[in-house]
Amino acid sequence: MLASGFLGLGGIVFTAIWVNGSGAVGEALGSTVVFGLLGVVLQALAFRLLDLVTPGDMAELVTQRESHPAALVAAAAQAAVSLVVVASIA
Repeated sequence: MLASGFLGLGGIVFTAIWVNGSGAVGEALGSTVVFGLLGVVLQALAFRLLDLVTPGDMAELVTQRESHPAALVAAAAQAAVSLVVVASIA
């Protein structure tokens, strides 16, 4: 689950730098920070929404020592949100 969050945010930051790399440094840095923060907020929002619509405590399920299927669902949701943000940048 944590890995999908890191990979998603890495993809967002990479895309923001790649798309805005030819502009001024301040402008490229600003858009990278904005899109990075947008990715963090949207991933957190998606996790909370998923927590609301599923039974049980999602945070507890994804932090269990043994793998729970809910962790895969949450990881897929984070990856999907990241791909939407990446597509909006490009």
